[in-house]
Amino acid sequence: MHLPSAVALLVSTVACASDLASRRIPNLLTFGSALAAFAYYLATDGPWAALWSLAGAGAGLAILFAPFALGGLGAGDVKLLGALGAWLGPANIVWLALFTGVAGMVMAIG
Repeated sequence: MHLPSAVALLVSTVACASDLASRRIPNLLTFGSALAAFAYYLATDGPWAALWSLAGAGAGLAILFAPFALGGLGAGDVKLLGALGAWLGPANIVWLALFTGVAGMVMAIG
């Protein structure tokens, strides 16, 4: 597993634990993670990689904006997907959102 995937897994785990314990996902976690992703990609691969990371964050935010606006989930969920998108990129965040939606549907049915 390469570093961005490991960080995304760690951020997801911490967010899940926080959400279960307090029904909140801290801004420090979401914004801090996104900023760390931008800095990581800028330092390791240059400005184009940082823009790719920004595109991933934007895609993550865009995917969950409508459900948030309709009251289906909280802002922390939207910010978390944006932060994960900053680490995983635009294509992978779409897949993550789809798989997460299917997992949520299965849990809701169960």
